[in-house]
Amino acid sequence: CEAQSEHRLAWFDEVKPSNLPADVVKMPNPITVSGGTFETYDLGRPSLPVVIDNPLGTEPGIPGNWLMCWSHDPSSDLADYNTAAGTLQIRGPNPQETSCTLGEFCLIPVSGFFYYFDDEEPVPTMENSRAYVRPLEQNCGEEATTLDAPWVGMNNPCPPPALEDIADELITYDFDTGVANSPSISYKLCWAYSPAAGKSIEKSAEYRVTVGTFTMNGPYQGQHASCNLGAPCTIEITGIGLAPTNRLLLISQYGGPCGSIPPDVPMLALDMDGITNPRLVTNDLFDNKYDMGLVSRGGSYSTCRVAEPREICIGTHYRLCWAHGVDKNSLDDFPYQVDIGSFYLVGAFGTYSIECTLGAVCAFNIFGLDFATVNQVLIIDSRGQCGDADPPVASFEGLQNPKRASSVADAPGGGMQATFRLGRSTSGNVGTFRLCWGYNPLRPAHFKVEVGPFNFIEPPEQQGCSVWDNHCYQKSSL
Repeated sequence: CEAQSEHRLAWFDEVKPSNLPADVVKMPNPITVSGGTFETYDLGRPSLPVVIDNPLGTEPGIPGNWLMCWSHDPSSDLADYNTAAGTLQIRGPNPQETSCTLGEFCLIPVSGFFYYFDDEEPVPTMENSRAYVRPLEQNCGEEATTLDAPWVGMNNPCPPPALEDIADELITYDFDTGVANSPSISYKLCWAYSPAAGKSIEKSAEYRVTVGTFTMNGPYQGQHASCNLGAPCTIEITGIGLAPTNRLLLISQYGGPCGSIPPDVPMLALDMDGITNPRLVTNDLFDNKYDMGLVSRGGSYSTCRVAEPREICIGTHYRLCWAHGVDKNSLDDFPYQVDIGSFYLVGAFGTYSIECTLGAVCAFNIFGLDFATVNQVLIIDSRGQCGDADPPVASFEGLQNPKRASSVADAPGGGMQATFRLGRSTSGNVGTFRLCWGYNPLRPAHFKVEVGPFNFIEPPEQQGCSVWDNHCYQKSSL
Protein backbone atom coordinates (compact mmCIF):
# COMPACT_ATOMS: atom_id res chain seq x y z
CA CYS A 1 0.00 0.00 0.00
CA GLU A 2 1.47 3.31 -1.03
CA ALA A 3 1.93 6.04 1.54
CA GLN A 4 -1.19 8.22 1.46
CA SER A 5 0.65 10.93 3.38
CA GLU A 6 2.17 12.01 0.05
CA HIS A 7 -1.20 13.04 -1.37
CA ARG A 8 -1.27 16.72 -2.25
CA LEU A 9 -3.87 19.18 -3.48
CA ALA A 10 -3.43 22.40 -5.46
CA TRP A 11 -5.87 24.86 -6.97
CA PHE A 12 -5.62 26.71 -10.22
CA ASP A 13 -7.37 29.47 -12.11
CA GLU A 14 -10.70 27.93 -13.14
CA VAL A 15 -10.80 29.94 -16.38
CA LYS A 16 -7.18 29.25 -17.35
CA PRO A 17 -6.27 25.87 -15.78
CA SER A 18 -2.79 26.01 -17.26
CA ASN A 19 -1.95 28.96 -15.00
CA LEU A 20 0.21 28.51 -11.93
CA PRO A 21 -1.64 28.03 -8.65
CA ALA A 22 -3.43 31.07 -7.31
CA ASP A 23 -1.61 32.91 -4.55
CA VAL A 24 -3.78 33.61 -1.55
CA VAL A 25 -1.77 34.95 1.37
CA LYS A 26 -1.71 32.82 4.52
CA MET A 27 -3.14 29.92 2.54
CA PRO A 28 -0.65 27.22 1.46
CA ASN A 29 -0.80 26.04 -2.12
CA PRO A 30 -0.18 23.20 -2.84
CA ILE A 31 -1.15 21.56 0.46
CA THR A 32 -0.27 18.14 1.82
CA VAL A 33 -2.97 15.90 3.21
CA SER A 34 -3.26 15.67 7.00
CA GLY A 35 -5.29 13.86 9.59
CA GLY A 36 -5.48 10.20 10.55
CA THR A 37 -7.80 9.30 7.69
CA PHE A 38 -5.66 11.10 5.11
CA GLU A 39 -8.79 12.94 3.85
CA THR A 40 -8.25 16.40 5.39
CA TYR A 41 -6.46 19.34 3.81
CA ASP A 42 -5.94 22.23 6.22
CA LEU A 43 -5.98 25.41 4.17
CA GLY A 44 -5.48 27.75 7.11
CA ARG A 45 -7.19 31.14 7.22
CA PRO A 46 -7.24 32.80 3.77
CA SER A 47 -6.68 36.51 3.45
CA LEU A 48 -6.04 39.01 0.70
CA PRO A 49 -2.41 39.56 -0.29
CA VAL A 50 -0.34 42.54 0.61
CA VAL A 51 2.99 41.17 -0.67
CA ILE A 52 3.27 38.18 -2.96
CA ASP A 53 5.46 35.79 -0.99
CA ASN A 54 4.46 32.41 -2.41
CA PRO A 55 7.08 31.41 -5.00
CA LEU A 56 4.52 29.31 -6.85
CA GLY A 57 2.16 32.27 -7.35
CA THR A 58 2.40 34.95 -9.99
CA GLU A 59 -0.57 37.23 -9.22
CA PRO A 60 -2.45 38.19 -6.06
CA GLY A 61 -5.16 35.77 -5.21
CA ILE A 62 -8.72 37.05 -5.13
CA PRO A 63 -12.00 35.45 -4.06
CA GLY A 64 -13.77 33.29 -6.60
CA ASN A 65 -14.04 29.73 -7.92
CA TRP A 66 -10.74 27.87 -8.16
CA LEU A 67 -10.09 24.51 -9.80
CA MET A 68 -8.86 21.89 -7.28
CA CYS A 69 -6.34 19.42 -8.73
CA TRP A 70 -4.98 16.34 -6.89
CA SER A 71 -1.83 14.30 -7.13
CA HIS A 72 -0.65 11.16 -5.35
CA ASP A 73 3.03 12.01 -4.98
CA PRO A 74 3.80 15.04 -7.16
CA SER A 75 7.20 16.34 -8.13
CA SER A 76 7.88 20.03 -8.52
CA ASP A 77 6.27 19.80 -11.96
CA LEU A 78 2.78 21.29 -11.72
CA ALA A 79 1.64 18.99 -14.52
CA ASP A 80 1.62 16.18 -11.95
CA TYR A 81 -1.61 17.67 -10.55
CA ASN A 82 -3.66 16.02 -13.27
CA THR A 83 -6.73 14.81 -11.39
CA ALA A 84 -9.65 17.26 -11.08
CA ALA A 85 -11.00 17.11 -7.54
CA GLY A 86 -13.70 19.79 -7.77
CA THR A 87 -14.14 23.50 -7.17
CA LEU A 88 -12.76 25.49 -4.28
CA GLN A 89 -14.91 28.54 -3.62
CA ILE A 90 -13.30 31.39 -1.70
CA ARG A 91 -15.80 34.06 -0.69
CA GLY A 92 -15.04 37.60 0.41
CA PRO A 93 -14.01 41.06 -0.82
CA ASN A 94 -11.62 41.87 -3.61
CA PRO A 95 -8.59 44.03 -2.85
CA GLN A 96 -9.66 47.64 -3.48
CA GLU A 97 -9.34 51.25 -2.42
CA THR A 98 -12.31 52.82 -0.64
CA SER A 99 -13.25 56.31 0.46
CA CYS A 100 -15.91 58.51 2.05
CA THR A 101 -16.44 62.26 2.39
CA LEU A 102 -17.07 64.30 5.52
CA GLY A 103 -20.67 65.42 5.85
CA GLU A 104 -21.99 62.71 3.50
CA PHE A 105 -23.45 59.30 4.26
CA CYS A 106 -20.43 56.98 4.38
CA LEU A 107 -21.77 54.10 2.29
CA ILE A 108 -18.87 51.92 1.18
CA PRO A 109 -19.56 49.54 -1.71
CA VAL A 110 -17.24 46.56 -1.41
CA SER A 111 -16.89 44.41 -4.49
CA GLY A 112 -16.05 40.75 -4.15
CA PHE A 113 -17.22 37.18 -4.60
CA PHE A 114 -20.25 36.43 -2.44
CA TYR A 115 -21.85 33.59 -4.43
CA TYR A 116 -22.64 30.16 -3.03
CA PHE A 117 -23.25 26.71 -4.53
CA ASP A 118 -26.82 26.03 -5.61
CA ASP A 119 -27.05 22.84 -3.56
CA GLU A 120 -25.22 24.19 -0.50
CA GLU A 121 -26.98 23.59 2.83
CA PRO A 122 -27.34 25.55 4.94
CA VAL A 123 -27.14 28.50 2.53
CA PRO A 124 -24.27 30.75 3.63
CA THR A 125 -25.07 34.40 4.10
CA MET A 126 -23.19 37.68 4.34
CA GLU A 127 -25.78 39.19 6.68
CA ASN A 128 -23.33 39.08 9.57
CA SER A 129 -20.32 40.41 7.71
CA ARG A 130 -18.94 43.77 8.81
CA ALA A 131 -16.16 46.21 7.98
CA TYR A 132 -13.86 48.26 10.14
CA VAL A 133 -11.68 51.33 9.44
CA ARG A 134 -8.39 51.58 11.30
CA PRO A 135 -5.08 53.47 10.97
CA LEU A 136 -2.80 52.41 8.14
CA GLU A 137 0.08 51.60 10.50
CA GLN A 138 -2.05 49.00 12.33
CA ASN A 139 -2.58 45.51 10.93
CA CYS A 140 -5.99 44.02 10.33
CA GLY A 141 -6.40 41.17 12.80
CA GLU A 142 -4.61 42.98 15.63
CA GLU A 143 -6.33 44.42 18.66
CA ALA A 144 -7.08 48.12 18.28
CA THR A 145 -5.53 50.69 20.58
CA THR A 146 -8.80 52.65 20.95
CA LEU A 147 -12.51 52.18 20.37
CA ASP A 148 -13.06 55.80 19.32
CA ALA A 149 -14.20 56.27 15.73
CA PRO A 150 -11.69 58.23 13.64
CA TRP A 151 -14.38 60.81 12.77
CA VAL A 152 -17.17 62.25 14.91
CA GLY A 153 -20.51 60.78 13.83
CA MET A 154 -19.00 57.73 12.14
CA ASN A 155 -20.18 54.27 13.17
CA ASN A 156 -17.04 52.12 13.32
CA PRO A 157 -17.09 49.18 12.91
CA CYS A 158 -20.21 49.44 10.81
CA PRO A 159 -23.28 47.31 11.57
CA PRO A 160 -24.04 44.27 9.40
CA PRO A 161 -25.47 45.16 5.98
CA ALA A 162 -29.19 45.21 5.28
CA LEU A 163 -30.49 42.43 3.04
CA GLU A 164 -31.13 44.84 0.19
CA ASP A 165 -27.47 45.91 0.34
CA ILE A 166 -26.15 42.39 -0.34
CA ALA A 167 -25.59 41.16 -3.90
CA ASP A 168 -23.51 38.37 -5.40
CA GLU A 169 -20.64 40.70 -6.31
CA LEU A 170 -21.22 43.77 -4.12
CA ILE A 171 -22.05 44.53 -0.51
CA THR A 172 -22.65 48.08 0.74
CA TYR A 173 -21.61 48.86 4.31
CA ASP A 174 -23.12 51.86 6.11
CA PHE A 175 -20.73 53.74 8.41
CA ASP A 176 -23.15 56.65 8.97
CA THR A 177 -21.88 60.24 8.59
CA GLY A 178 -18.56 61.60 9.81
CA VAL A 179 -18.75 65.35 10.35
CA ALA A 180 -15.59 66.30 12.26
CA ASN A 181 -11.87 65.52 12.58
CA SER A 182 -9.34 65.91 9.83
CA PRO A 183 -9.61 64.16 6.47
CA SER A 184 -6.88 61.61 5.90
CA ILE A 185 -5.35 59.13 3.48
CA SER A 186 -3.75 57.17 6.33
CA TYR A 187 -6.39 54.49 7.00
CA LYS A 188 -7.29 51.02 5.80
CA LEU A 189 -10.47 48.98 5.58
CA CYS A 190 -10.62 45.60 7.33
CA TRP A 191 -13.32 42.96 6.82
CA ALA A 192 -14.77 40.03 8.73
CA TYR A 193 -17.25 37.38 7.61
CA SER A 194 -19.06 36.98 10.92
CA PRO A 195 -17.40 38.85 13.78
CA ALA A 196 -18.81 38.78 17.28
CA ALA A 197 -21.54 41.33 17.90
CA GLY A 198 -20.71 44.44 19.86
CA LYS A 199 -17.64 46.60 20.08
CA SER A 200 -14.55 45.96 22.16
CA ILE A 201 -10.76 45.99 21.91
CA GLU A 202 -10.72 42.20 21.73
CA LYS A 203 -13.39 42.00 19.01
CA SER A 204 -11.46 44.38 16.78
CA ALA A 205 -8.95 41.57 16.18
CA GLU A 206 -11.61 39.53 14.37
CA TYR A 207 -11.42 41.85 11.34
CA ARG A 208 -8.53 39.98 9.75
CA VAL A 209 -8.96 40.64 6.02
CA THR A 210 -7.24 43.75 4.66
CA VAL A 211 -9.44 45.08 1.89
CA GLY A 212 -7.20 48.05 1.06
CA THR A 213 -6.60 51.71 1.80
CA PHE A 214 -9.37 53.99 3.03
CA THR A 215 -9.48 57.75 2.47
CA MET A 216 -11.71 60.27 4.21
CA ASN A 217 -12.11 63.23 1.90
CA GLY A 218 -13.13 66.72 2.91
CA PRO A 219 -11.80 70.01 4.30
CA TYR A 220 -9.48 70.44 7.24
CA GLN A 221 -11.04 71.97 10.32
CA GLY A 222 -9.81 74.95 12.35
CA GLN A 223 -9.41 77.18 9.32
CA HIS A 224 -10.00 80.94 9.33
CA ALA A 225 -11.04 83.35 6.61
CA SER A 226 -11.56 87.10 6.63
CA CYS A 227 -12.93 89.59 4.12
CA ASN A 228 -12.99 93.38 4.02
CA LEU A 229 -15.97 95.50 3.17
CA GLY A 230 -15.66 97.05 -0.24
CA ALA A 231 -13.29 94.39 -1.59
CA PRO A 232 -14.02 91.12 -3.43
CA CYS A 233 -14.46 88.35 -0.88
CA THR A 234 -12.71 85.16 -1.95
CA ILE A 235 -12.37 82.34 0.57
CA GLU A 236 -9.78 79.61 0.01
CA ILE A 237 -9.78 76.41 2.05
CA THR A 238 -7.56 73.33 2.24
CA GLY A 239 -8.49 69.68 2.32
CA ILE A 240 -8.26 66.26 0.68
CA GLY A 241 -10.29 65.13 -2.29
CA LEU A 242 -12.17 68.41 -2.73
CA ALA A 243 -14.63 68.33 -5.65
CA PRO A 244 -16.49 70.67 -8.02
CA THR A 245 -19.77 69.89 -6.23
CA ASN A 246 -18.56 71.41 -2.93
CA ARG A 247 -20.44 74.31 -1.32
CA LEU A 248 -19.81 76.80 1.47
CA LEU A 249 -22.31 78.48 3.79
CA LEU A 250 -21.54 81.35 6.18
CA ILE A 251 -23.65 81.30 9.35
CA SER A 252 -23.92 83.31 12.54
CA GLN A 253 -22.74 81.68 15.75
CA TYR A 254 -25.87 83.04 17.44
CA GLY A 255 -28.08 80.59 15.56
CA GLY A 256 -27.84 76.82 15.38
CA PRO A 257 -24.50 75.12 14.60
CA CYS A 258 -23.49 73.89 11.17
CA GLY A 259 -26.07 71.46 9.84
CA SER A 260 -28.80 72.34 12.36
CA ILE A 261 -32.36 72.42 11.00
CA PRO A 262 -35.84 72.43 12.61
CA PRO A 263 -37.02 71.17 15.01
CA ASP A 264 -33.56 72.06 16.40
CA VAL A 265 -32.42 75.68 16.41
CA PRO A 266 -31.84 76.40 12.71
CA MET A 267 -28.72 77.92 11.21
CA LEU A 268 -28.76 81.69 10.57
CA ALA A 269 -27.06 82.42 7.27
CA LEU A 270 -25.12 85.65 6.80
CA ASP A 271 -27.54 87.88 4.88
CA MET A 272 -25.96 91.00 3.43
CA ASP A 273 -26.35 92.67 0.04
CA GLY A 274 -23.62 91.83 -2.42
CA ILE A 275 -22.71 88.40 -1.11
CA THR A 276 -23.81 85.01 -2.50
CA ASN A 277 -24.43 82.70 0.43
CA PRO A 278 -24.29 79.70 0.14
CA ARG A 279 -21.78 79.49 -2.68
CA LEU A 280 -20.71 76.74 -5.10
CA VAL A 281 -16.95 76.24 -5.32
CA THR A 282 -15.05 77.60 -8.30
CA ASN A 283 -14.47 74.64 -10.61
CA ASP A 284 -10.72 74.66 -11.19
CA LEU A 285 -7.74 72.39 -10.63
CA PHE A 286 -8.00 72.61 -6.82
CA ASP A 287 -11.74 73.06 -6.11
CA ASN A 288 -10.93 75.09 -3.00
CA LYS A 289 -11.90 78.66 -3.87
CA TYR A 290 -15.22 80.39 -3.17
CA ASP A 291 -15.92 83.79 -4.73
CA MET A 292 -18.53 85.10 -2.29
CA GLY A 293 -19.06 88.54 -3.82
CA LEU A 294 -18.55 92.06 -2.47
CA VAL A 295 -20.29 93.67 0.51
CA SER A 296 -20.27 97.46 0.65
CA ARG A 297 -22.51 98.12 3.66
CA GLY A 298 -21.45 96.89 7.07
CA GLY A 299 -24.73 97.30 8.89
CA SER A 300 -26.01 100.09 11.07
CA TYR A 301 -23.77 101.43 13.82
CA SER A 302 -26.62 101.37 16.34
CA THR A 303 -27.83 97.89 15.34
CA CYS A 304 -24.53 96.13 14.86
CA ARG A 305 -22.23 97.57 17.52
CA VAL A 306 -23.77 95.33 20.17
CA ALA A 307 -22.76 92.24 22.16
CA GLU A 308 -24.59 89.81 19.84
CA PRO A 309 -24.80 91.33 16.35
CA ARG A 310 -27.26 89.95 13.85
CA GLU A 311 -26.54 88.11 10.64
CA ILE A 312 -26.93 91.41 8.73
CA CYS A 313 -23.84 92.94 10.37
CA ILE A 314 -20.12 92.87 9.93
CA GLY A 315 -18.46 90.95 12.73
CA THR A 316 -16.33 88.10 13.97
CA HIS A 317 -19.36 85.97 14.83
CA TYR A 318 -19.53 83.85 11.69
CA ARG A 319 -18.73 80.18 11.01
CA LEU A 320 -17.73 78.39 7.80
CA CYS A 321 -20.04 75.45 7.09
CA TRP A 322 -19.12 73.07 4.26
CA ALA A 323 -21.04 70.50 2.24
CA HIS A 324 -19.79 68.03 -0.34
CA GLY A 325 -22.84 68.93 -2.43
CA VAL A 326 -24.31 65.50 -3.21
CA ASP A 327 -26.51 64.30 -0.33
CA LYS A 328 -29.46 66.42 0.81
CA ASN A 329 -31.27 66.72 4.14
CA SER A 330 -34.96 66.43 4.98
CA LEU A 331 -35.51 70.00 3.76
CA ASP A 332 -34.16 69.03 0.32
CA ASP A 333 -31.13 71.21 0.87
CA PHE A 334 -27.45 70.43 1.23
CA PRO A 335 -26.74 69.66 4.90
CA TYR A 336 -23.66 71.88 5.52
CA GLN A 337 -22.74 69.74 8.54
CA VAL A 338 -18.96 70.26 8.54
CA ASP A 339 -17.80 73.25 10.59
CA ILE A 340 -14.40 74.12 9.16
CA GLY A 341 -13.64 77.29 11.12
CA SER A 342 -14.31 80.97 11.68
CA PHE A 343 -15.10 83.81 9.31
CA TYR A 344 -14.68 87.54 9.91
CA LEU A 345 -16.32 90.26 7.81
CA VAL A 346 -14.62 93.49 8.79
CA GLY A 347 -14.69 97.18 7.96
CA ALA A 348 -16.64 100.26 9.00
CA PHE A 349 -20.14 100.41 10.48
CA GLY A 350 -22.68 102.36 8.46
CA THR A 351 -25.31 105.04 9.14
CA TYR A 352 -22.82 106.88 11.36
CA SER A 353 -23.06 110.67 11.12
CA ILE A 354 -19.95 112.88 11.08
CA GLU A 355 -19.93 116.65 11.57
CA CYS A 356 -17.22 119.21 10.91
CA THR A 357 -17.40 123.00 11.17
CA LEU A 358 -16.19 125.53 8.67
CA GLY A 359 -13.09 127.28 10.00
CA ALA A 360 -12.42 124.65 12.69
CA VAL A 361 -10.14 121.65 12.82
CA CYS A 362 -11.92 118.67 11.24
CA ALA A 363 -11.05 115.47 13.15
CA PHE A 364 -13.34 112.55 13.88
CA ASN A 365 -13.52 108.84 14.73
CA ILE A 366 -15.37 106.12 12.90
CA PHE A 367 -16.05 102.66 14.31
CA GLY A 368 -15.78 99.16 12.94
CA LEU A 369 -13.58 96.05 12.97
CA ASP A 370 -9.99 95.30 12.05
CA PHE A 371 -9.03 98.83 11.07
CA ALA A 372 -5.52 99.63 9.81
CA THR A 373 -3.62 102.82 9.08
CA VAL A 374 -3.90 102.09 5.35
CA ASN A 375 -7.63 102.83 5.62
CA GLN A 376 -8.82 106.05 4.01
CA VAL A 377 -11.99 108.15 3.85
CA LEU A 378 -13.31 110.22 0.97
CA ILE A 379 -16.00 112.92 1.09
CA ILE A 380 -18.18 113.13 -2.00
CA ASP A 381 -21.18 115.19 -3.02
CA SER A 382 -24.50 113.58 -2.12
CA ARG A 383 -25.34 113.39 -5.82
CA GLY A 384 -22.83 110.57 -6.20
CA GLN A 385 -22.54 107.13 -4.66
CA CYS A 386 -19.63 105.57 -2.84
CA GLY A 387 -17.83 103.29 -5.27
CA ASP A 388 -18.76 105.22 -8.42
CA ALA A 389 -16.10 105.06 -11.09
CA ASP A 390 -15.80 108.87 -11.10
CA PRO A 391 -17.53 110.20 -8.00
CA PRO A 392 -18.08 113.99 -7.43
CA VAL A 393 -15.31 114.57 -4.88
CA ALA A 394 -16.04 117.42 -2.47
CA SER A 395 -13.51 120.22 -2.10
CA PHE A 396 -12.86 122.16 1.10
CA GLU A 397 -10.00 124.60 1.27
CA GLY A 398 -7.67 123.47 4.06
CA LEU A 399 -8.99 119.87 4.30
CA GLN A 400 -7.24 116.82 2.86
CA ASN A 401 -9.71 114.74 0.90
CA PRO A 402 -9.19 111.78 0.68
CA LYS A 403 -7.37 111.24 3.94
CA ARG A 404 -5.52 108.25 5.44
CA ALA A 405 -6.21 107.20 9.04
CA SER A 406 -4.04 109.00 11.57
CA SER A 407 -4.35 106.18 14.09
CA VAL A 408 -6.36 103.07 14.90
CA ALA A 409 -7.06 101.63 18.33
CA ASP A 410 -9.40 99.38 20.27
CA ALA A 411 -12.64 101.21 20.95
CA PRO A 412 -14.33 101.41 24.33
CA GLY A 413 -17.16 98.90 24.34
CA GLY A 414 -15.59 96.66 21.73
CA GLY A 415 -14.42 96.78 18.14
CA MET A 416 -12.01 99.39 16.87
CA GLN A 417 -11.96 103.10 16.13
CA ALA A 418 -10.03 104.91 13.43
CA THR A 419 -9.12 108.57 13.81
CA PHE A 420 -8.98 110.86 10.78
CA ARG A 421 -7.51 114.38 10.96
CA LEU A 422 -8.35 116.27 7.79
CA GLY A 423 -7.00 119.68 8.81
CA ARG A 424 -8.66 123.13 9.30
CA SER A 425 -11.02 124.38 6.62
CA THR A 426 -10.96 127.97 5.44
CA SER A 427 -13.70 127.77 2.84
CA GLY A 428 -16.18 125.40 1.25
CA ASN A 429 -19.86 124.88 0.71
CA VAL A 430 -21.78 123.88 3.79
CA GLY A 431 -24.24 121.04 3.48
CA THR A 432 -24.62 117.28 3.75
CA PHE A 433 -22.20 115.04 1.88
CA ARG A 434 -21.37 111.33 1.83
CA LEU A 435 -18.44 109.88 3.78
CA CYS A 436 -16.95 106.88 1.96
CA TRP A 437 -14.39 104.39 3.31
CA GLY A 438 -11.89 102.06 1.69
CA TYR A 439 -9.54 99.52 3.26
CA ASN A 440 -6.51 100.40 1.12
CA PRO A 441 -7.89 102.34 -1.83
CA LEU A 442 -5.80 103.33 -4.84
CA ARG A 443 -8.42 105.37 -6.71
CA PRO A 444 -11.79 107.01 -5.95
CA ALA A 445 -13.74 103.99 -7.21
CA HIS A 446 -12.21 101.89 -4.40
CA PHE A 447 -14.07 103.87 -1.70
CA LYS A 448 -17.08 101.58 -1.93
CA VAL A 449 -18.28 101.61 1.70
CA GLU A 450 -20.62 104.39 2.82
CA VAL A 451 -20.02 105.27 6.47
CA GLY A 452 -22.84 107.79 6.61
CA PRO A 453 -23.59 111.49 6.16
CA PHE A 454 -20.81 114.05 6.45
CA ASN A 455 -22.30 117.32 7.68
CA PHE A 456 -20.20 120.40 6.94
CA ILE A 457 -21.78 123.20 8.97
CA GLU A 458 -21.38 126.89 9.54
CA PRO A 459 -19.70 127.96 12.76
CA PRO A 460 -21.88 129.57 15.43
CA GLU A 461 -22.30 133.30 14.81
CA GLN A 462 -20.35 135.56 17.18
CA GLN A 463 -20.97 139.20 18.15
CA GLY A 464 -18.42 141.98 18.62
CA CYS A 465 -15.49 140.39 16.81
CA SER A 466 -12.05 141.87 17.35
CA VAL A 467 -9.99 142.82 14.33
CA TRP A 468 -7.28 140.65 15.86
CA ASP A 469 -9.53 137.53 15.95
CA ASN A 470 -8.87 135.56 12.81
CA HIS A 471 -11.45 132.88 13.76
CA CYS A 472 -14.37 135.14 14.54
CA TYR A 473 -17.38 134.39 12.35
CA GLN A 474 -20.26 136.68 11.47
CA LYS A 475 -22.78 135.54 8.91
CA SER A 476 -22.84 137.71 5.80
CA SER A 477 -26.04 139.67 5.21
CA LEU A 478 -25.63 139.38 1.47
